[in-house]
Amino acid sequence: MANEYESAVRVKHELDKFVRGQDEGTKRIALAVAEHIQRLAYNQAHPDAPIKKENILVVGPTGCGKTETFRCLRGLNADMQVPIVMKPANSYAPTKTWKGTPLETIFEALLKEAEKIYREVNGESVCDLPEICFDLEAENEAVKERKQRILEMAQHGIVMLDEFDKLTMTRDSSSSFGYDYQSTLLKMCEGEEYVMEMEDGSTQTFDTSDVMFIFVGAFAGLEKVMEERDREMAQEKKQTQEEPALCRPIGFMRESEVVARPDPVAKTEAAQAASVAADTEHREPTADDIVAYGFLPELLGRIPLIAVYHELSVDLLCEIMRVCDTSAYKNMQHKFQAKGHELVCDDDALREIATRARDLHKGARALESIFSNLLYMTLDELSDVQEPMLCRLTAADVRAGRGPSLEKKPKRKGGIICARGKAAV
Repeated sequence: MANEYESAVRVKHELDKFVRGQDEGTKRIALAVAEHIQRLAYNQAHPDAPIKKENILVVGPTGCGKTETFRCLRGLNADMQVPIVMKPANSYAPTKTWKGTPLETIFEALLKEAEKIYREVNGESVCDLPEICFDLEAENEAVKERKQRILEMAQHGIVMLDEFDKLTMTRDSSSSFGYDYQSTLLKMCEGEEYVMEMEDGSTQTFDTSDVMFIFVGAFAGLEKVMEERDREMAQEKKQTQEEPALCRPIGFMRESEVVARPDPVAKTEAAQAASVAADTEHREPTADDIVAYGFLPELLGRIPLIAVYHELSVDLLCEIMRVCDTSAYKNMQHKFQAKGHELVCDDDALREIATRARDLHKGARALESIFSNLLYMTLDELSDVQEPMLCRLTAADVRAGRGPSLEKKPKRKGGIICARGKAAV
């Protein structure tokens, strides 16, 4: 039976439930994930002519939906039968010479995730089974087969490394951390075998040849790097055109009579700089831009796909709060509901909150802190209130930095109470 998530449209449909305003970015990620699943099925049927994996880089500012995208994918890993792990890159040590948790322990997390999926798919109870042991020689054939299938599933998994942009190489070469980390990632992307020591004391060889890597980062300041590269290329182009065009009328003339003709399209330096900045603003980053940011060209050569997420507008932030079940607004409503009360915000209040979040340049991540600052006192006051209360938050309340107005919640047979006028519930 074919995996329904071999369809990029199906994956995109799931992502659209949680991520708004990043249509092009989620399309590329959905296509990459779907093709990874298709590739695994194809390679199993055609082992003599396998399709190579394609890793992907996701670039976008804080709070634009990158992490939410992979939370959604991770929630689908059992249905896709592809284990997915999300880890912050800067919490690992690139090699054993560096202090910290070795980077290859990520694959232990893939093994554990694969075991969870296997148990769920086969109806096994976690309580009834011991922790997985990968000492294949010491087990009977049935157990060996089970563990081998879990291992194969893990070796076909997806690793999402966040904070990838923090792994740049320092220009002054004062530290080799970035270089060591990127060199290790390069080996993993190309396909490397790692001998891991499991928790039970056994060892397991893990092959990364079919593991798909998704690298994620905000890449603050990348626009300046892109603009500088564009400026240098424009300068090089200008230098090749510095020789003035010569006016040569038809017929015969002495060389001394040939005159220089002014270039009608010549621009001033200020106009050229403005043109370069405008062009940079409307183009997406390339692998060369990421290399200039501080990454090995060999590593970028193993990451052929780049998905770009953009900063969220006020309208999109409002839509996220109204529609997405995981939004900060919905989460705060659940907190009030857990105490037996109800929170409603009118459209103007949500727009005021979204405007503040945009001005902080932290996107959807700023929404949670804004709601918390506005409502934490109200939640505390309502902790001992037994009678259900209706809490209305208006734009005036947001601008004044005060909590919502409280009123007794009217009795009703069903449905959701809405604020007077336009409401967002």
